[in-house]
Amino acid sequence: MRTVTIAAPATSTTVATTSVATTTKTKPASSNSAKGKSVFLASACASCHTFKLAGTSGTIGPDLDTKPEADAKRARMSLAAFVRESIVKPNAYISPGYPSGVMPQTFATQLSKKQLADLVAFLTSSK
Repeated sequence: MRTVTIAAPATSTTVATTSVATTTKTKPASSNSAKGKSVFLASACASCHTFKLAGTSGTIGPDLDTKPEADAKRARMSLAAFVRESIVKPNAYISPGYPSGVMPQTFATQLSKKQLADLVAFLTSSK
């Protein structure tokens, strides 16, 4: 609400009040790569993947320091979209040289939307 005072002859003052509608957009909760590291470690990703930021050296799955960017290009996806899909639908794209069916199929339901966003932020933060 805005109050406007309008000058009038010295004998009177007129006050007009107008309402101004405002719209506020709520931003979605931003992702947090530091929390994503905790999700990475708690979800046992470290046992299969090498990722320097997490201090891990697993070799069962693709090296997350190098493979996601190349694979995202081959899949014609943005890096973040590719990483997200690789977590929630791990058999949608199989990195060359790795077997299908090894990555757990449960992360889509096991992780909350926030945990997933944080994990993707962590995995893409150094790219």
